[in-house]
Amino acid sequence: MTCETQVHGVREGLRQLVGQKLFRSWNILSTRYFYFSDTPVPDVKDEYCYALGVHCAWRITREGVILAGLDDYVLPSDDNREDMPAGYLQEKKLADLLGEIKEGEIVNTGSGFIAESVDADNCGGIRINFTGGYALEVFPTSSDEMAWDLMYHDGGSLGWMNGKGYKTDKWVKAENAQPET
Repeated sequence: MTCETQVHGVREGLRQLVGQKLFRSWNILSTRYFYFSDTPVPDVKDEYCYALGVHCAWRITREGVILAGLDDYVLPSDDNREDMPAGYLQEKKLADLLGEIKEGEIVNTGSGFIAESVDADNCGGIRINFTGGYALEVFPTSSDEMAWDLMYHDGGSLGWMNGKGYKTDKWVKAENAQPET
């Protein structure tokens, strides 16, 4: 499979996110998870359509300014609170963008952060453009590690690992499923 074919497949898979709302985020063992749904139920932890697990460098930008990113994880926040887990500044910045910290999760309490478009590059980098001019940029920095994976709630995943894109069989089946009539 050529690089162009892999990138095209990743782009097509990522298009599943268009129209989905980024409605919560969670950090587990230095992996930042971003959860998407077209009908989010923020109080139900397992309620999502897609979960993007980012194992590499990432940032959220707007108008050329970095608003939050991976390296904010190790910095303390000026108003450190007991409900902020390790990674205080990252948690605070994400909560400022999305709404609030609730039981260790960042919850989107507003109406923004709807995915408008997506893109991928030849090195596994991805960009998700949201309403309001925000963007989530993910950029792998290793040729031999898991960079990111996008998991479909009903199983299957799409991702970038060891310098190349992949899709599991269940993802392919979900992608090709016809809507019920």
